[in-house]
Amino acid sequence: RPSNGRRAFFYLRTPGGRWRAEQVKLRLPLAGPLFHKSCQARSLRTLGTMIESGVAMLDAVQLTLSVCGSVYYEQMWTSAHERIQQGQQISEALADYPVIPPSVLKMISAGERSGRLGTVMERVAAFGEEELNSAIKTLTSMIEPAIIMVLGVVVGGLVLALLLPIFTI
Repeated sequence: RPSNGRRAFFYLRTPGGRWRAEQVKLRLPLAGPLFHKSCQARSLRTLGTMIESGVAMLDAVQLTLSVCGSVYYEQMWTSAHERIQQGQQISEALADYPVIPPSVLKMISAGERSGRLGTVMERVAAFGEEELNSAIKTLTSMIEPAIIMVLGVVVGGLVLALLLPIFTI
């Protein structure tokens, strides 16, 4: 009979399990927005690079789908791929997803109209990566004091545990 750990492992390998784990990961209070920014920047960077290199839009979206690293974003890019095949612009295809901010959609739309979509996407990705780096720095600066306090309590407890027997003698 398999243990609960093995059941959880096998459940997380099923499509439903991957989707559930992804929902939990993207909804975490502090780390969730970081995962969103990371997937968004990676997706836009990949798509921008492919378009700049002359890869066809549908092929570029298909490659982006396999690179994004998130089940939710894979679904988003799959839907976008289907909608682009039907003749929609990429900005229209991504408009239904709340994880893509309106400002990014406007920039993508402007890039489509000007014919410089690849350049615009790479700039948006660079901005997203800078935003991600600053968010990571902010998060680590918030965690540092907590770590220092926990280590202080542990070291203080060890010192008390060593010195208390000596003082009782």
